[in-house]
Amino acid sequence: MGLHDTFHFDKDEYREKICGLEDANLVSAYRRKAMRHGQFLASSGVSAALAVVTHGVTLLSSVYSSRQAVVAVRKLEIIEVELSKRGIEIPEGEGEHNFKKGLKIGAGAAVIGAAVPVGIHDLAGSAIAGVTTLHAVNLASHGTIHSASLAAQPL
Repeated sequence: MGLHDTFHFDKDEYREKICGLEDANLVSAYRRKAMRHGQFLASSGVSAALAVVTHGVTLLSSVYSSRQAVVAVRKLEIIEVELSKRGIEIPEGEGEHNFKKGLKIGAGAAVIGAAVPVGIHDLAGSAIAGVTTLHAVNLASHGTIHSASLAAQPL
């Protein structure tokens, strides 16, 4: 789902698109939307929970995923109405199965996405500590820092 669909969803336009689908493609769209709904909800929840670890960076992802989940539900409702009009029944539990599959995908993606900024933060912290230590060693070699004070600092 692109940015335009996420923030400027047009029910009537989508309804027209869905009405033009063949039955097999409509059922496939139902399965995809059920899975995407779970994916966006999980991503939203995990991203919000990880906000403490990522210093709030993942809150942006949480808000965006929440909006995508709302649009996915609206699309799912339109598809269900069209399926009902055509007399097509989805096997019981299939929507729930696809939803749960989406939850797993969304949660995994959110955790991986949150690990990137945390990893960058840790990497930057290690680099800064390394540069600071090298600078101290350099100063010590020129006699600016006494060797006793350098020995007290962990390398």
